[in-house]
Formats: sequence, C-alpha cells, structure tokens
Amino acid sequence: MTTLETIPNRSIQQEMQFAEFPKSDVSWAFKPTDDGATDVTWTISGKDLPFGFKAFTTFTGGMEKQIGPHYERSLEKLDSIIQLKLKAFSIHINGITEYGGGFYIYKTTSATGANISDIMSKQYGEIMGYMAKNNIVASGMPFTIYNEINTENGNVIMSNAIPTMSKVNVESGSEILCGFIPNTKVLKTTLKGNYENLPKAWEAAMKHIAENGLEMSEIKPFEVYSNDPSNFPNPANWVTEIYIPLK
Repeated sequence: MTTLETIPNRSIQQEMQFAEFPKSDVSWAFKPTDDGATDVTWTISGKDLPFGFKAFTTFTGGMEKQIGPHYERSLEKLDSIIQLKLKAFSIHINGITEYGGGFYIYKTTSATGANISDIMSKQYGEIMGYMAKNNIVASGMPFTIYNEINTENGNVIMSNAIPTMSKVNVESGSEILCGFIPNTKVLKTTLKGNYENLPKAWEAAMKHIAENGLEMSEIKPFEVYSNDPSNFPNPANWVTEIYIPLK
C-alpha cells in the first residue's frame, strides 16, 4: 500500500498491490455531517486485472465478499479508535505558584450544570461583541470566575471574563463591567481534554488542598481556557488551567 496524495480532512489516494498482480486504486473520502460526525467512504478499484484473477473472484463470491467484511470491520475499528482518542484526558496538579493578575472585562450570570456551556458561549459572544464595538484588545485567553458553587445541585454564579491590557471605562448601566485580579498565590491544576472533565479536575484540586492543609483565600477561584477549541478539533487537546487562590 502506497499513499500517493492526501488532502487534510477531505481525501486520501493510495495504490495497492497483491503479489505480482497489477496495482489497484484505493481512495478515502471524508465528508462532515450536520451532527458533527464524519462519513468515511473507502473504495478499491482494480485495473488491468488478468482473466485468471477475475475468474477466481467470480467463483469465490466476488470482491465484495472477499474484501467487504474486512473493510467494514476496519471502518468500525477506525470509529472506535477515534472515539477513544476524543475521550482521552489527563489531570495534572502543577502545584503552588503565582498568578500575575491584571484587568479584565466580564459579565456575571447564573447557570446550571445542564446549560452552563450554552450560557458561557452566549456570554463570551456578548463580551467579544462589546470589545469589537469599542476597539478593546484582549491581552490573554478567556476565563471564568466562580463566585458561588452549589456542590449539591451543580448550580453556579459565574463571571465570564476576557483579560485587557489596562483598565476599561465601561458604559454606564452596561451589564459588562471591568474587574481586577491582583498578583496572588495560587494552586494551579491543568486539565488536558474535553471540558466535560472539568468537575474531575476541580475535585482533584480540592482534594490536594485538603490533603496538604492549604487554605483558600477570599479571592474567588477561576479557570483559564488556554487554547481555542476552534483550532483544535479533537477535544482531547483542549487545555484548561484551574487557579485556586491561597492565603
């Protein structure tokens, strides 16, 4: 099997040869679906095949019977392997460090465990729209401050925020405000993987605090989304940094 050409996320062209028989063309086609999945079509096309080979495949049920089951199983395995890679995640307790702090603009709201992702997307959309309208430049990645967390039902009061280079004088009466985080000592924890694993990362961070006799400060904990998911199609590559301020 020799790969001749690849077009990322679209197609693969290959050439395959059995023993001394003429080479066959192999193609892969990848087509995104409306539900975020991908349809994969895998095709083999023989050319200049000798009569003896054609006769053999005819009497044994044809190429579909000979190769079809292998193709189907391989596509199923491809899907299962991809699913595992999408679900992979790791949690690392980085330890005690300092967070540099700085100004940020934010919008505060409440959310439940069921709708938090949708609300975050809406919040950040409004903040980015405000920044574009007022020519405000971001100085870092978006983050979320957790003002209150109900551990029993998962409800939160949160401030979704984007760092700015300096203090921003926001419009009077605006729901978008300007805040400041001072330089502070923190426990840093890093999650690499889908955001749905964040509760496990927070649990690991809080367990570390309890086991090591650390004491949280009055500054609210927050999480920073270190890379843009739109640039990383595989959620296993998303990186989130959790910061819990300490006394």
